[in-house]
Amino acid sequence: MNDEKTLQNKVNKLETLLNSTKLLNSTQDTSDILQALLTESIANIKDGDAGIIFLYNKNSNCLEAQAYLGFNPEIENLKLQPDESITGMTFTQKKPLRFNSTEDISAITRTMSNQSQQTLKHTFLETFPKIHSTVSCPLIFRDQCFGVIVIDGFREDAKLTEEDLHFLESISIQASVAINNSLSLERESKNSAELEETNRIIEMQKNAYKYTLDLHTKFTNMILHGCDVEDILLELSRLIGCDTLVITPLYAIIAHHLPLTRSMKHLDSLRPDWPKQLSPTDPTNITNPGIPQAIRFLPILINQENYGWLGILNPPALLDEKDSIAIERSLAVLALILLKIQDIHSTELRLKGEFFETLLAYRDIDFIDRTINSYGYRKKQLHSLLVIDLEPVNTTRQRSPSAIHSTSYMKGIQEQFRKALHPVSSQIISFIKGLQLIFILETDRDLSEIIQADSLWTMLENDPLLWLIIKKEWRLRISASNLFSDLKEFKDAYQHALYALEIGSAYHTHDFLVFYSQLKVKRFLLNNDENELKQFVSDTLGPLIAYDQKSHTRFLDTLRIYIHTNNSWTQTKEKLFIHGNTLTYRLRRVEEILGFKLDDYNDRLNIQIAFEILELQHP
Repeated sequence: MNDEKTLQNKVNKLETLLNSTKLLNSTQDTSDILQALLTESIANIKDGDAGIIFLYNKNSNCLEAQAYLGFNPEIENLKLQPDESITGMTFTQKKPLRFNSTEDISAITRTMSNQSQQTLKHTFLETFPKIHSTVSCPLIFRDQCFGVIVIDGFREDAKLTEEDLHFLESISIQASVAINNSLSLERESKNSAELEETNRIIEMQKNAYKYTLDLHTKFTNMILHGCDVEDILLELSRLIGCDTLVITPLYAIIAHHLPLTRSMKHLDSLRPDWPKQLSPTDPTNITNPGIPQAIRFLPILINQENYGWLGILNPPALLDEKDSIAIERSLAVLALILLKIQDIHSTELRLKGEFFETLLAYRDIDFIDRTINSYGYRKKQLHSLLVIDLEPVNTTRQRSPSAIHSTSYMKGIQEQFRKALHPVSSQIISFIKGLQLIFILETDRDLSEIIQADSLWTMLENDPLLWLIIKKEWRLRISASNLFSDLKEFKDAYQHALYALEIGSAYHTHDFLVFYSQLKVKRFLLNNDENELKQFVSDTLGPLIAYDQKSHTRFLDTLRIYIHTNNSWTQTKEKLFIHGNTLTYRLRRVEEILGFKLDDYNDRLNIQIAFEILELQHP
């Protein structure tokens, strides 16, 4: 009877093995194969309660749990080194192992790393100490072990037999082929997907290259036919569906295409903020509150020198590839056009510079007459030179030194000053010499009678953008020459202006304006001992200076304006914005403090000389 039962069990296992073989070969999914293998194994092993299948990962050099039955999901965190526990021994030795002693199983388990033991305790909780029997079998294909199947029995009377081990070994041999085939198919499928993705990328790159080439050809033909910045913006706006503009390194809008937003006036109002926001070399997004259009500014660069920015209004959050290509090609073409414009500016400045040197030497009179007349110079009028010497004040500024000295930048600065000086003279001829701006101003009187430092700064401040650039990057050293009526005197006028610059630089640490016509007394004073000059000021104005410091009054300023206006009570009152009675009181107190009479010639002369010395000592 027992023999019949044993025989029947063998028949059942053979049928199970046959069915398992069919099942394993009926699917190509690795996870299905692994789960089917576990299910059939535990179903046909009498004392089998749970099982795990580990597959070897070459990258981590670990056996990782890939399928399980009868355990908590935390088992997925278990990773075993080869030679670690029963599973690792089976993997390394490539042969089945069987243990029916809790003591033996616990002893072998202690060979595991601390981390693996902690994982087991956390995973199995109360289950792990009750494993009484276990069998493990390697998964081998072509003499290479790629995994291990483990079956555990939890009951105290559980005894996994040699027959169970042979059954598991038989089914694992069939499973190894199916699993390996499935893994191979998965690898092939992955490789095929990667190949398809590679082909897709190649096709995209091919299309992008063709689009780039077509755009390059189109823009090249546009340049050859004499297109300008406006033409490029028109084409770019059509391609990307956004309004566009181009600004110079001085933030002037030189071209735009704005049919969608029609916001030129609004953009002009934003310009004073751009110097603080734009980077010369990196893209900048401007999305300030209250601005109806977001703007993305892209620098137009040649050898890392900034030639301006391309502005795109309301760009999409993510540009598609064609839009990116169109913008990239447009930047390249705009750089070429702006470089050509700078070359033209360079030629103009060079020719003007040569003419300036000719003026200084006053040679080839016919050439001078023809050229100066073409600039609008009127010989019968009086003229004066205004020389603006630009001294960099911030050596760590973002703008590169080459950009500071670029002809486009200097020409832009020159034009901005020309506009600011228009209230002083309607007829202006300008030259650039290094970082020096030279203006020939037509005038009917000495410039000192028309402008003063304060009024000049006010004129410059009327152009907020120009003033912001100046204050950020330059110290202004400005001088005005004497009047001249003949171009023969041009060289002397220029030398006088340079002398005024030299005097001003010696006594001013910040921006200054010095008139050569006002240096006669100062030139005389500079030839005297400095200590004697200080003593003269102390003797003359010392009591008033001390009184102001003690009483926090401004009697010294009142006296200065009164003297500078030739003792004009009316002009002094108006400049100080005070009542006439207040001025009368102040002037009376000044006379009392100094012990002088302001209508006395000698007293007034001493006061004037003292103020001249003060201007030398405290510019």
